[in-house]
Amino acid sequence: MPSFYIIDGHAHIFRAYYAPFRELSSPGGEPTKATFVFTQMLLNLVEQRKPDYLAMVIDHSDETVFRREIYPEYKAHRTPPPPDFAPQARRILQIVSAAGVPIFEVPGFEADDLIATMVNQLRSQGLDVYIVSKDKDLRQLLAEGVRMYDVQSNEVLDAQTMRERFGYGPEQAIEVQTLMGDKTDNVPGIPNVGEATAVRLIQKYGSAMEVLRHADEMTPRMRENLLKFGDRLPISRQLVTLRRDVPLELDLARCAFRGFDVARLRPLLDELGFHSLIKKLGPEPTPPPSDNPPVSTPPVVRGLFDLHGGGTVAPADGLRTSHECDYRLVNDVDAFESFLRQLNKQECFAFDTETSDLGAMRSHLIGMSFSWQEGTGFYVPVRGPAGSTFLPAEQVLPALRAILQDPSVGKVGHNLKYDALVMRNAGIELRGIRLDTMIAAFLLDAGRNSYGIDALAREMLRFEKIPTSDLIGKGTRQISMEKVELDRVTRYAAEDADIAWRLYRILDARLNQVPVLRKLADELEIPLIDVLVEMEYNGIAIDPA
Repeated sequence: MPSFYIIDGHAHIFRAYYAPFRELSSPGGEPTKATFVFTQMLLNLVEQRKPDYLAMVIDHSDETVFRREIYPEYKAHRTPPPPDFAPQARRILQIVSAAGVPIFEVPGFEADDLIATMVNQLRSQGLDVYIVSKDKDLRQLLAEGVRMYDVQSNEVLDAQTMRERFGYGPEQAIEVQTLMGDKTDNVPGIPNVGEATAVRLIQKYGSAMEVLRHADEMTPRMRENLLKFGDRLPISRQLVTLRRDVPLELDLARCAFRGFDVARLRPLLDELGFHSLIKKLGPEPTPPPSDNPPVSTPPVVRGLFDLHGGGTVAPADGLRTSHECDYRLVNDVDAFESFLRQLNKQECFAFDTETSDLGAMRSHLIGMSFSWQEGTGFYVPVRGPAGSTFLPAEQVLPALRAILQDPSVGKVGHNLKYDALVMRNAGIELRGIRLDTMIAAFLLDAGRNSYGIDALAREMLRFEKIPTSDLIGKGTRQISMEKVELDRVTRYAAEDADIAWRLYRILDARLNQVPVLRKLADELEIPLIDVLVEMEYNGIAIDPA
């Protein structure tokens, strides 16, 4: 089914402005941090999702929005943006327009109302709609065929995921927002009612007005607030309810996305000094033949998207997954001895750990995965769910110590500092680190949004990795990896090692093409891993007094 992506424009412009990113300016002295971060987001969106249709919506003006007629104090307390915000916002709109992405705004309405109206129209035309935003106000629009998408985390939120993650569904979103209000937009709600309390009350009573009718059943403080401020609820409901009837002409043909208008976009990015982003647009168009002899030019240092010979990785018919790969569980003596014989023949291999915690110094080892050939991997668990078969760490680790501590045998992986700390806590010093693919990716393309292994696999290998949340869940329902069935952990863990091995082969070759980066990796960045592991393992002595 064709996909239509709607970018929540001003939300992303503000997000880019306040992003934790270094300050930037163009060669002409123009502030460009927000412009750069936003443009990078736009390029990543297209690269990651390959939309069939693409558009952006923006607010027209806070002063003219119809909600001011309902409640004059709406958004009245917002502080004006800093002086360098407006010029960057104008630049961003110029870039989006030059890129060939249509921009929609309607006087008297906010971007959220335009999105609601567009969703209404597009659902009837059989399109998969993705709202590119994290704004909770838009959750009320989620439905079959309508999802929210966050570019930075590459996460999709649908109605079911919303219920699992937040405890309520789209059909209850307006009721929850009515009770909560919104301090940012100065929407009046019931004081001291946050999201958790609002969800609990709506789950019990069904609507904000029913909560008010049952005020006598509340705690004294809640009852007092409901009785004192309950008359706000009808206004609050009007303010948080999105309009789906904005007078908007949505021409599908105008929104069809066939790639960026590089001829218009490239000069703008060049003017702003966004050379790392220009590389992601692909090679320059080939000039027409000329009678003049060609002029030799120095080689161009390209970003990650040019690792396969220039330009963006060609799209495949969908993303590949690990279902066709040969991933093996090593959980008995015979399988372990066979695996160990193969491992001891390797001059280099990818290594990864599965643990109980994101903090290396707080976690304990659950298992280790290895790979030295594309499409293959081994998982050696030392813990697992009750009733499962695995070899204990006391048996496995002494047998692996020699090769893991041998500096002549290369180890590669993604964020190996974490794995090295985990192994150090388990009594093994990981030696022979040849390359960390996360560090290599940063050296080759320091302007990326994400260096996570999932994002690199998707963009460089056209490979969709298994999300960690598929195994352990999220939030309050999250479980430890050692409680997940071993066959599921095997595919997830071995996939990590396999993908790290594939990324290593590509990134290592790419570093060899750029001697200064090769030298930086070999002489500074990779040796520094051991230094940081030693520092973090030893910690810092503090006199609490």
